[in-house]
Amino acid sequence: MLHSHLAPRHQRAEEPQKPSENPESDFSEEEEEEEEEEKKKKKKKKKKQKKKRKKKKKKKKKKKRKKKKKKKKKNMALFPLSRR
Repeated sequence: MLHSHLAPRHQRAEEPQKPSENPESDFSEEEEEEEEEEKKKKKKKKKKQKKKRKKKKKKKKKKKRKKKKKKKKKNMALFPLSRR
């Protein structure tokens, strides 16, 4: 008896395909459409979250910049000679 993984390609025994291995026969068109819709929703959600994160980051950066400017201005008022 030849082991299928050790035998050369032309000598390997053809293994019958199980119905669970063939996804096309298992799913009906409706299920495929539902799956596609879910994928689209997930993609949209991911995109939205990414946009939200980007916006949050931008806002944080702006706030930090503003705070830095304010600190610098305050420091200039307290120590006018430090500019030299």
